[in-house]
Amino acid sequence: MDSVRKHRAIAFRDAQSAIEGLLQARVERLFDSNARLTGALAKLRDFYLAGVPPSAAADIIEEVETAIASAEKAQDLD
Repeated sequence: MDSVRKHRAIAFRDAQSAIEGLLQARVERLFDSNARLTGALAKLRDFYLAGVPPSAAADIIEEVETAIASAEKAQDLD
């Protein structure tokens, strides 16, 4: 079965307002994605520089995976 995306409808006064609203939402998603990636990569770097074995960094790897998924979603134009 195909997955169905549910979208929330937003009413706008005019086309320019609609475009500005969509751009604002996209920029917010990109900033959030960037913050997640930056935080996860900094932690990963710190673990690496501290010589922590990869098996002990499972939480950080999970955070990196979440950040990557967020970045991929932020790139999605739908």
